[in-house]
Amino acid sequence: MFQIIRDLVFTPMCGRCARLGSRLCPECLSTLVPFARQDIPGVESAFAAHDYDGWVRDAVIALKESRRGSVPALAELLVQLARHLNLDSTVACIPIPSSPQKLLQRGFNPVRLVADEAARISPESIRVANLLGQAREIDDSVGLNPRERHANVQGAFEVLAPAPSVVALIDDVITTGATLGSAAKTLKAAGVQEVYALALCASRPKGLR
Repeated sequence: MFQIIRDLVFTPMCGRCARLGSRLCPECLSTLVPFARQDIPGVESAFAAHDYDGWVRDAVIALKESRRGSVPALAELLVQLARHLNLDSTVACIPIPSSPQKLLQRGFNPVRLVADEAARISPESIRVANLLGQAREIDDSVGLNPRERHANVQGAFEVLAPAPSVVALIDDVITTGATLGSAAKTLKAAGVQEVYALALCASRPKGLR
């Protein structure tokens, strides 16, 4: 009942084209071409809903800059990716944690915010499990080369509670995959057998089209 009232008062708007009626309209959803990356050590497969460009890139950057208006569209994007992969709530979805410094600056973790909203929209597809924390501060990766990015996140995560044998990490952007690789290494050291990943957008490795 609350959701019905909420939708009547706050009419959903497509995050890409601003058409009223849904967070992402059918026409805009049809432009999405999810793809997989299998070049991240420790991660069985990483799946991205979109390339790191266009409106998705703009929406992710806006959220990182504390503009939360992009959350509904990004959450719907994550839901659509989960449905595309036939993911269900039996799999624990673990958001990549923000650093304490970033949490202090923003007051929230963008990845967890999107994941929590996606779980609210589609609890049958996404079950959020906050099982990872940051063991130390991570420097900003902007401007770092791939080797520096990997060194920057090594040993950066810790497991906060017992994790199941199969999990799916959730992140906003995949570039080199260093963050996901480090998180996967930590989870596997704690007994996790298979680590997958879902991302809102990603850079495509050379040769992947």
